[in-house]
Amino acid sequence: MVITQMTERKLIFVGGTAFSGSTFFDMTLGNDPAGFSTGEVNALIHPYRAHHIDPICGCGEINCNFWSQVRAAGKQNLYNKIFELKPEVRFIIDSSKDPFWINYQSKLLRKSGIETKHIVIWKTPLEYAHSLKKRGKGYDKWESSWINYFRLYTTKIADWRSVPYSDYTRDPAVLENICCYLGIPYFEGKEKFWHKKHHLLFGNESARVHLQDQSSAANFEERTNNNRTAVTQELRTIYYKQINDPQLEELVALRIKKSGYLQGIMKMLTLHDVRNDLISDEGPNIKMRAPEVQARWLKNSFARSLGYLRYARSSQIQPPHK
Repeated sequence: MVITQMTERKLIFVGGTAFSGSTFFDMTLGNDPAGFSTGEVNALIHPYRAHHIDPICGCGEINCNFWSQVRAAGKQNLYNKIFELKPEVRFIIDSSKDPFWINYQSKLLRKSGIETKHIVIWKTPLEYAHSLKKRGKGYDKWESSWINYFRLYTTKIADWRSVPYSDYTRDPAVLENICCYLGIPYFEGKEKFWHKKHHLLFGNESARVHLQDQSSAANFEERTNNNRTAVTQELRTIYYKQINDPQLEELVALRIKKSGYLQGIMKMLTLHDVRNDLISDEGPNIKMRAPEVQARWLKNSFARSLGYLRYARSSQIQPPHK
């Protein structure tokens, strides 16, 4: 199946937890002459880490000034600026993942007549816990962070579909279903995102290194502080590794058995699978109450403000409240 040339512009927002495969997914969807992958572009506007101030563009060119032009356009005009700078682009993929950012930008885009689509790539609780554990990143909080993300996402985003990371990596037919739902071209070899020059920002460096050839991958890893030889050994492949951690499997299975939220979220994600023809509005109530949403928003706003004070105040970046 191949979808013919697109005429209308659209934004595709990719949701997902940390280490969900969203960077791979972003570049795969953007692998098209009419597509453009931004990566986590919200961090360009609201930097919260030092490397967000002077980002390394995914194109690999040290002197690339593409994102400085986009940043200058501001929060409300960044996508229009991308369309202006890249007139051949008809659809943009944004894998910022932040539900507040997605909700805000989707409302602006719809007012201007630009179509939006929302899709979540997700890992099971076991896969997510394993991703955190092997990286040594907040493993003790895997359950609360997984639950909080999906509860907030389903509260703020009204119309969305989901795709399991394991199916995306192991079944080529799934990508065709995804493209059909999103209304973007599908072609054989679309998953080989490294065949295209991307300007992707931030996201998972293990995914971005695949844009480099074998001779330059090590240099890219060094520049991005991602010195893991396993990445270059598996360069330009999309893979899924089976989990072999009986202790972790037992722990997660026990938590799923005891947690209504874990069970409810998995059921909701399954109901909204992109391969389902009909999406029922009926399902478990996992949404956050208004006070919970407000608390998450305040936490998000504080992190943005702190990031601005630490890294961006002396630059040309606007304060986060603008």
